[in-house]
Amino acid sequence: MSTYGKVIASADETDGRLSVLEVSGGRGTMPPLHVHRTDDEVFHVIEGELTAYVGDAVVHLGSGDTGFAPRDVPHTYRVESDGARWLTVGAPGGLDRYFLAIGRPAGGDGPRPSRSRQTSTRPPSSSARPAFGSSCSGLPAPSREI
Repeated sequence: MSTYGKVIASADETDGRLSVLEVSGGRGTMPPLHVHRTDDEVFHVIEGELTAYVGDAVVHLGSGDTGFAPRDVPHTYRVESDGARWLTVGAPGGLDRYFLAIGRPAGGDGPRPSRSRQTSTRPPSSSARPAFGSSCSGLPAPSREI
């Protein structure tokens, strides 16, 4: 996946109440459709444009817009602009631990978002996923835009 994430507030720093990450990605970046069983997720776009697929809804988000993916609802997103930057908030905390478990260090401030053609339907292999209450199921088949 061609995304970069930086932990802004960890579950440890918030007594387990929430996790806040700053995430960036290039055009076309799209993780597999997935479900969080233990936490709700909020996306707040700082710059660029995302399309969020949440259940059967398709939500277009631009700079300053916020989207919500409740626990137990399949969701993903796709970066529509050349690059995007957004905050991801997970509640209760723990989303930061999941990203740290499945990711790898970028070094320094990380890479700048670049164009990506990633559209894989295969989720990245990770034994961490079940331990964090998350599962993947491929690409979305949403049916309504909001």
